Amino acid sequence: ANIRTTPTNIPELRLSVRAENGREVYHWFAPAPKAQLAVGEAIPFRARLLSAPEDGKEVRVQFAERNPAPVMPQARQGSAR
Repeated sequence: ANIRTTPTNIPELRLSVRAENGREVYHWFAPAPKAQLAVGEAIPFRARLLSAPEDGKEVRVQFAERNPAPVMPQARQGSAR
């Protein structure tokens, strides 16, 4: 639902499966059902995961970051290059 006072662009959705202890065990991305919501507009969405992790207890839905900060690779210990 768009609770803002202006039309709002909808980013991609990030869905994550979490274990009973809250640890994320799997995640995937799904496209938003449409690109933009009008003021006050609400729309349902559906996402499907065919092979859910057995230890999954809940699914969390978030908006994906549009421009996430790049992840820098960490140096591997014991490598001498």
